[in-house]
Amino acid sequence: RDGTTAGAEEQCRTLRADLLERVLPQYRPDIVVAMGHPALEPGWTVTATDDVDRAPIGPLELTAPTLASIEEISVAAAEAAEIVVVLPLPSAPYDPLECLDVADAIEDCAFLTTDVSDMEWRAIDDAVAGHGDARTATIHDIVCPRAPVCDPVVDGMLVRDDRDHLYHGFVQRHAAELVERILGPS
Repeated sequence: RDGTTAGAEEQCRTLRADLLERVLPQYRPDIVVAMGHPALEPGWTVTATDDVDRAPIGPLELTAPTLASIEEISVAAAEAAEIVVVLPLPSAPYDPLECLDVADAIEDCAFLTTDVSDMEWRAIDDAVAGHGDARTATIHDIVCPRAPVCDPVVDGMLVRDDRDHLYHGFVQRHAAELVERILGPS
């Protein structure tokens, strides 16, 4: 682990603790939306926090810590909140902007979702099924309408800023659809 990764991990732990200890108890929201980074994508290693050997976990081991996180959120929100877990988007295997800069055609920068993504989504679905106040939501068909192919540009708009984050213009264009998908029809 380099210093950058260790710093990001520590920042994540600090923000999570603040969410659970201060934000949720203080604001008692009606709904909590949780969206994480794809944990099992190539290039990322997830380990159980209580594993001293830091052995990587796989999809079968992902369900239990996901359910534990949902339980922690539920308790911190005084069990009054609906919890929506947005299934993580697959990471691009490269920076789309860098690819588009050198590609002969936009299609050269498309990528395929992996079996790992499917296994991760199933593990999250299994965890959510274990908690009555939680449900999953997906925005995959908005971001990758030709799934399993994910295009760098959809309807003339750049989809991602980098390997993982959606481009703000894409989010603005699809805001109503994204909100309805995550929160449900109003």
